[in-house]
Amino acid sequence: MSQPLYYDACEASTSLKTLRIVNILSFIASFVGSTYVYILDPRAREIFHEYNNIFSPSLVLLAILWPIIYLLRFGFVFYIQFSKVSIIQEVVTESIGWLFTLANFFMLGWLWFLLKLNFVGSSFFATLTLLVVNLAHYRLTVDYPPNELPSLQAKKIYFFAYVPFALYAAFSWLDLFHNIYMAILKSNHEEAYVLLGILCVLILGIIGLAWTVTGLFSNCQRDGLFGLTMAACLIDVAVREYIMLYLSIQASLLAGLIISSFLFFYVTSGYKLKCAFSSKCPLIYAPREQRRPLIQ
Repeated sequence: MSQPLYYDACEASTSLKTLRIVNILSFIASFVGSTYVYILDPRAREIFHEYNNIFSPSLVLLAILWPIIYLLRFGFVFYIQFSKVSIIQEVVTESIGWLFTLANFFMLGWLWFLLKLNFVGSSFFATLTLLVVNLAHYRLTVDYPPNELPSLQAKKIYFFAYVPFALYAAFSWLDLFHNIYMAILKSNHEEAYVLLGILCVLILGIIGLAWTVTGLFSNCQRDGLFGLTMAACLIDVAVREYIMLYLSIQASLLAGLIISSFLFFYVTSGYKLKCAFSSKCPLIYAPREQRRPLIQ
């Protein structure tokens, strides 16, 4: 991470002004498109019902997760990206950059192919969405670790940049497997249906544990929020697929491991919630100096 004057106010560059406009337009387009498909278009409900599968997110998960994501993304678009503080401008332009806009356009592509019943196309755009959202999440985690941010600006950056991308990054894995299932499997009576589900659930659990415990993908920087979101997705799978007992138990155990790991770091940090959510993994990283906390 570069060393700017964190609290200096500075005027926005031409590139940042352009980025602000494009972010707003793409966000509005994404929000309108999603609202239309999920709420107003009866075809979408018929598609989700007909092609329901192991990784179809429940209405409860969507009702909890997506309002939070969109509310915080709204804060990013109309609040934080207009900040005059140099460190926040740096986060917007360097860590997130055009990835926010790309994620919105890829979502529109996903919605288009979904309504056309082209699940190969929707899987392609779900993959692109996963890549750009997880890249933004990775950059924020590595370049601007929440536990190393200047305390005065930490809350703004964490809640309106870090949190929505962490939630979206975890959910994008569930969404990808949901689209893959719609594309390649037609019947829940096929043996491959369950076997692939077991493999995909294992992948979700490994990714969630890696972020929660080791920070394997992010220079030892843990992200408990990503892990808890992944645990919520696994619990969603376990509850919905309770008839497939082995798969339901597997998803429940993996979710339990992730939550237990989060609680372990919460207890061992002296019941400091901010350390449970974000810190260097003490198992493989020994800090050389005491860092300034996220929130004082």
